[in-house]
Amino acid sequence: MRKPIIFILLFLLMGLSQAQVRRGRRPLIELGPKVSLYLGHNTRFSLGAEVIVNPLRNLGLRIDLTELSFGEGDTDFFLNLRDISIDGILYIPAQGIKPYVFVGFGVAADGRTDVAFRGGVGLNYSITRGSDLFVEPGAVILYNSLSDETRVWFRLSLGGRFGLTQ
Repeated sequence: MRKPIIFILLFLLMGLSQAQVRRGRRPLIELGPKVSLYLGHNTRFSLGAEVIVNPLRNLGLRIDLTELSFGEGDTDFFLNLRDISIDGILYIPAQGIKPYVFVGFGVAADGRTDVAFRGGVGLNYSITRGSDLFVEPGAVILYNSLSDETRVWFRLSLGGRFGLTQ
């Protein structure tokens, strides 16, 4: 009974690996406005912008440019000139809605050091050749050196990406 199931699974795997996927070229540099909802020990909402550089067909590097975050009792503004925030994006070849996986980190220092590790999945939906809409659920693990505490946030981001250069 197990041999036919293994044979069928191997056959399906070989068939899927040989399937022709339309290969589109991603813009070299993309700019993307986004909104994010953070759920954790409290709820936060943010507006931000990101830049993505796609040096390879299936690999991108994302830098968060700025974020205006507001929630219970305070508003924070982050500008990524002094601090570091970078994600690696691995695009999964597909037609229609295009999935990707991301992982990254960030460091901020202002009298204390905050270190963030991020990861999750995302879906791109192409509107035109150079513009996409995206939805991106993920997790953020934040360590604060001043209070020696670690917090975990769930983040849901929505936005658009617009190609600047091919």
